[in-house]
Amino acid sequence: MPKTLRSITLAVAAIALLATAPTQAAEPKRGGTLTYAYHPEPTALSTLATTAVPVAIASTKIYESLLEYEGAGLNPKPGLAESWTVSPDNLTYTFKLRQGVKWHDGKPLTSADVKSSVELVLNYHSRGKTYFGKVAAIETPDTHTVVVGDETTLWSDGAAVDAFRQRGHAPTTELAVQLRYRSKPAPLRTLVAQGERAELRFATPQRAVAPGQAAVLYDGDVVVGGGRILAALP
Repeated sequence: MPKTLRSITLAVAAIALLATAPTQAAEPKRGGTLTYAYHPEPTALSTLATTAVPVAIASTKIYESLLEYEGAGLNPKPGLAESWTVSPDNLTYTFKLRQGVKWHDGKPLTSADVKSSVELVLNYHSRGKTYFGKVAAIETPDTHTVVVGDETTLWSDGAAVDAFRQRGHAPTTELAVQLRYRSKPAPLRTLVAQGERAELRFATPQRAVAPGQAAVLYDGDVVVGGGRILAALP
């Protein structure tokens, strides 16, 4: 074999060997900035008032939703909501928001923001009625809880409570329970406690009683106990 041809053959073989040699995968790098060109240019950065595909592609890189959906079966996964529960009749959904989430201006995300966002889509998006037409009420029992459901399902006659504590004294006035921060305590009809569990029955139905809420027991203006709500009672 001529010397020149032999040299070319060896060079090609060396390149092929290098190409097939195993390489160690680089560690993924988190953060940083990715710049890429997209055409046509989006006319907006939110899908609130448009269904244009370029806007949808851009906005999904900016905004998060309560849930993410995985695979062809669209299996729900945590998003802005770290957990959620569904009532037995499938009419009421309670979402617990992740804490520590902030808007671009540094303000914390709250349940009021979720309520406002859903109401904006419902009232202004061309498909709002299709997505949320059967939502009759959205309640925000605390800053990290959102309750979505039919108007009638959001009313409860009582609540099951755990981690219950109560001072051992005879009530001087009618007992009441505060279900939401800074809300007016709701008078109780009955209170049955057994150990750390208790069943509260309200004098009148209360809205948006959700698992995880704090229930603070009052005797007049004095706090005399409380616990954590396990479930709303019909």
